Amino acid sequence: MTSGPFGAPSRGHPIRKVANERPRFPGTIGGISDALHGSRRAQFFAELLQAQQGPELDAVMFAWWGM
Repeated sequence: MTSGPFGAPSRGHPIRKVANERPRFPGTIGGISDALHGSRRAQFFAELLQAQQGPELDAVMFAWWGM
């Protein structure tokens, strides 16, 4: 099993396009913030600014990337 974004397990299945699937975006601070709007983006940045480097920051990134 390989690792996906932020160390999450990946099953190694190929990505396939589904008709109504939302566009994918990179699991970066910029990619996540570009995909969020208004108060959700503000909340994302508020959580980022409170998180410490390491597992806590990784958890914030992973949670928001999944939204």
